[in-house]
Amino acid sequence: MIPGYTSTSKKKQEII
Repeated sequence: MIPGYTSTSKKKQEII
């Protein structure tokens, strides 16, 4: 898992 990113359905979404 990448810090600042959320794993949604194996997708990388930016958390603002």
